[in-house]
Amino acid sequence: MYWAHDFADRAQTGWFMAMLDDDAEPDGRPPVRLAVSDDIAALVADSAHDRAGWLAQAQTVELVSAPAALEAAERALERMLDCAG
Repeated sequence: MYWAHDFADRAQTGWFMAMLDDDAEPDGRPPVRLAVSDDIAALVADSAHDRAGWLAQAQTVELVSAPAALEAAERALERMLDCAG
């Protein structure tokens, strides 16, 4: 699970989960966006802040949403394991 933010390409902002292979490298599947918080959607849509303000807000959203992101990643992993088993 990881957080990414990009002022220029805001669609790439949010929490993601990437599956790893046996060597702890990405396994080739695209990362899964985790549904975590409406705050992230608001950040992605925010066009009022300049770059510095938006980046500061992105860091705040990351910190505030981290616990929910962990829970979302656990749920996503459980679903993936249920489908595999």
